[in-house]
Amino acid sequence: MAFKLCKIAIAPVLFIYFVFLAAIGVIDLLPPIGPGDAQYELVQIGSVLAILIITLLIAMSLFRRYLFDIISWTLDSERNNQFVNRERVVHYSQRLIRKVASHKDCAGVTIVSHSLGSCIASESLLREGAREKSLARQGGETYLHKFKTLFTVGSPLDLIFFYFQADQTFSHRYNRIAEEKRLSISLPPFRFDGIAGKSKVVNFWSRFDPVSSSMHSLRKRVSERRDAIENIEVLPGSKMFPIDAHTNYFADTNVMARIYSEVMDSPLENNRVDIFFKNNKHLMSIKIMRIIFAPAVIVIMFIQWWGLAGAWSWLALIMFFILNYLVNHFFGRAMSREYQDAFGSFLHRGERGVDLRD
Repeated sequence: MAFKLCKIAIAPVLFIYFVFLAAIGVIDLLPPIGPGDAQYELVQIGSVLAILIITLLIAMSLFRRYLFDIISWTLDSERNNQFVNRERVVHYSQRLIRKVASHKDCAGVTIVSHSLGSCIASESLLREGAREKSLARQGGETYLHKFKTLFTVGSPLDLIFFYFQADQTFSHRYNRIAEEKRLSISLPPFRFDGIAGKSKVVNFWSRFDPVSSSMHSLRKRVSERRDAIENIEVLPGSKMFPIDAHTNYFADTNVMARIYSEVMDSPLENNRVDIFFKNNKHLMSIKIMRIIFAPAVIVIMFIQWWGLAGAWSWLALIMFFILNYLVNHFFGRAMSREYQDAFGSFLHRGERGVDLRD
């Protein structure tokens, strides 16, 4: 709610405020303002406070909405309430997988998970695999041989592992024990008693989504199946902005095509997008703009702080923000159109075994 309020009400007001500050030094009818004037100092202090307040509000809203659950997932203290909630969710997911897979009419199981849900799904599936591995040694009935594919969409799993779980201490013995305890694709349904299974993880990620990344942490040994994890880079959404990219994976035909083909048991032709991202000129323009954006803003803010350019620096800052938005918007839309033209609707991409005619 706070983020929507900032976006709808405060952000336009702040923009108008910046325009007014720039106009102070541009319009000749107004008296000039420079360093040392009381009016100039008041404007400068008010500008800094406005920026700090709006930044704090947006950061708090984004943190509570998108990051708090992810950070809670990394807690490993049994005394922590978030850890207890995490275990409750994982145990519930295990029971759900077991209930579905053990049903007499179940011929195959496919899991589709998004964002933190991919961490829950992978953790639950591998814990259930460890349980079935122990159960199989005792001659019990197992069901995970029905499992087909785990789809992880916009998954933070590898980033969580890299920032919070890899090499936690300076003790190599502790790290070795922690690594041995870590679950991996050496368990069912990816491997059964030394025999490679056919199940796999399909990970969809985007370079425009700061939460997602390619996935490698589930494969902790060289001897484990290399083909068990498939990383596919996609272009979700029509705007190249973090939140838009993270929340629009299921609007991407590449993602839905692969899920559709897996659920309907109709394999599609393997249309990779690696070459598309390597050679796209619009993506290069967006990259260049992002490289120069942060240093340029810092330089302009430094000039304004030291009073080297007066109110003109505010005008330059506003124009640079507008330029950055236009580059991301128009080049992003152009790249999105090319992406859709290149891969099109999944209903016309060469499925086998499905007749779409009347």
